[in-house]
Parts: sequence; structure tokens; C-alpha cells
Amino acid sequence: MTEGADDRAHRPEPEPGQDSETDVQPGDTPPAAGQMSAPQGHDEQGPRRATPWVWLVAIGLVVDRYVAMTRATQRLVVLTGG
Repeated sequence: MTEGADDRAHRPEPEPGQDSETDVQPGDTPPAAGQMSAPQGHDEQGPRRATPWVWLVAIGLVVDRYVAMTRATQRLVVLTGG
């Protein structure tokens, strides 16, 4: 007899609607699926809720200043004729 067949002979048949490997009932979350690998928010000691917004505002200000300086340079070139 092979090892796989012998293993199946000693394992009881699962009940209908039940996973035979993990004994997870339908609708339940398997234990490994409910875990996270890293903090996802302030409740789990992750970044504060406002942190992404602060970064977006900072990036927006840098882009705004860059565009303003580029336009000022273009106007200066047009005014000086060169």
C-alpha cells in the first residue's frame, strides 16, 4: 500500500460543506488569511491617518512652485527677446 492511500484510510471523511484539510466551516476566515504582514493603519501602530495627505500636499506645493518658476522663466525669456 502506498503512503498516500494509507493516510487516506486513517483519515475520517469530512462532513459535507467542511474543508477536510483545515476544518474551516463555510463562511469562516481561515486562520492564515486573517493575518496581516505589516501595520495597515494607526490602530495597528502604523502611520497616522493624516500622513498620506501631508505628503500629497507637500508634493503639490513642490509641483506648483516648479510650474510657477518655469512660467516666470518663459516670461523673462519672451520679455528680453532671447
